Amino acid sequence: MERSGAVWVGFSEHLGDGNKHQVPLVQRGKGQIGWLDGPAAEYPRYYQGFANSILWPALHSLPDRISGSEEDYKSYRDVNAFMARAVSELGDNAVYWVHDYHFLPLGADLHRLGIDGRSAISCIRHGPSLT
Repeated sequence: MERSGAVWVGFSEHLGDGNKHQVPLVQRGKGQIGWLDGPAAEYPRYYQGFANSILWPALHSLPDRISGSEEDYKSYRDVNAFMARAVSELGDNAVYWVHDYHFLPLGADLHRLGIDGRSAISCIRHGPSLT
């Protein structure tokens, strides 16, 4: 990111009301980092309910550990749509590299918002793993 000029976007350690979609960007070398507060009302069902209780076991060949609900799936889709709206504010001249199973539907959500993707690299990842 620092050498390529990529834009890295992820959720901060804080939760918000889900109304803030603008990603504040901080320069890091040639690239930028943006932290977004996840929507508090949907986040537990999105993260624990769907991503970690359904997707994680399914993607790690542990079907006996899968548990969840339709509400968890709805929250998962709502949080992905929230992230897509926020990232779409960055413009459509980027190639979006979605780097986490927490965001599997994000590409389709971006496409529905008219984001085509062309030249730079953006990495969208869950959690504050970069400092």
